[in-house]
Amino acid sequence: MVAVDAHGRPSDGDQQLPASLDRIVREPERRKITGICRTSWHVLVREGLAPLRISLTPSGRARGHTLGQLLTWVEERKRESVASSKAGVQS
Repeated sequence: MVAVDAHGRPSDGDQQLPASLDRIVREPERRKITGICRTSWHVLVREGLAPLRISLTPSGRARGHTLGQLLTWVEERKRESVASSKAGVQS
C-alpha cells in the first residue's frame, strides 16, 4: 500500500496514488470505513487527530477524503492500539 500523509498525498513526494486509493470518499462511506459518527469525527479533526477533507468544488460545499487517506488513518490507529496494549502488558 502507498503511504499517504494526513492530506491524502503520497508521503514520499513524487509518487502518485494508485487510482483505487485516489478515489473520493464522501461522508456516508467515511463513516462505514472509520466506524466513527460525524460529530466525533469533527472533534477529532478539530483536535488534529483525523485528516482534513479536501474541497471538491470552488465554493468548498462539496468535500470528501481520498480512500487512501482514510485507510492510512485507520491503519495508524490499529498500530497505536496494538502498541499501547503491549505497553500496558509490560507495565
